[in-house]
Order: sequence, then C-alpha cells, then structure tokens
Amino acid sequence: MLEIGVYRGGSIATWKEIFPKAKIYALDINPECAQYADRSRVKITIGSQADPVALEEWVKQVTDPIDLIIDDGSHMMEHLKTSFRHLFPKLRSGGIYVVEDLGTCYMPEYGGELRNPSTMIELLKSLVDNINQHWSGIGNTFGIDHLHFYPNICFIYKK
Repeated sequence: MLEIGVYRGGSIATWKEIFPKAKIYALDINPECAQYADRSRVKITIGSQADPVALEEWVKQVTDPIDLIIDDGSHMMEHLKTSFRHLFPKLRSGGIYVVEDLGTCYMPEYGGELRNPSTMIELLKSLVDNINQHWSGIGNTFGIDHLHFYPNICFIYKK
C-alpha cells in the first residue's frame, strides 16, 4: 500500500496492525517523518505529492502490485489532483484509491470552493459522469469500476 501523508506516524501504526502482511510505502514532505520507517515493512520517502517526478521516484520503489493508495497529504486541490492523475494508473486492477478530508474542497485556504471546477470534489463528480457515459457507449476513460462517497472521504475502485 501507498500512503501520502505521515504526519506523526499514527496511520502507519494503524496500517501495520490492520494489514499485518502489507508493505507500506509512505510519502511526506517533512523530513522528520523518516523516523516512522522500519526496515521490515515501512519505507518512508521524503518528497512532495505535488511533484510528478517525486511521485514517480516513490512508486518505482514498489516491487509488488499496488492494492491501495491513500491520500491524506496536504489536502491542497492541485496536489490532490496531481497525485490522483499520476498514481491511479499505477493501481492494480481491483485496487482502491482513497481520498481523505474532502471537506477541504470547500475551504479557500486549500484552493477549495463550492462548485469550483478546479477542486478535487468536482474531479470526483466528473468520474461519476465518466462511468455513466461508459454505459451509454462513450467509454470509461479512467478505468474506474465504481466510487463510494461517505462524509469527507471517497473510495475509487479500479476496474
């Protein structure tokens, strides 16, 4: 699994417990987050989710198929979209991409605003259109099977 955003390492500890056999690759911009790595299962990379080169270097470290990607990083609209567009294609078929803290899509300090077409929530809404267009014969260009929205979070399932 891949996770964007380490912060104080709480989620890393949780994933280690919930997924006892998972290899966890995490990305954070703060060099202090490197302390949460462990040789056996957790690799921490220092870099920005807004940088496609950093994202590519991060993903190159992963030797197994990617089952799960969780974005709990900066919550900035452009960062969310850059990460999604770069990383979703790297998921294995049947994999899940999770975007947390969607409330920031409505907060100006994160680049959010209600019904602003440049927000992550609007990109996610467009994926719903994309899936439904597939059934009308236009085509599902993203390879998405389905999405689940819950308060403040979205799960995107790859075909």
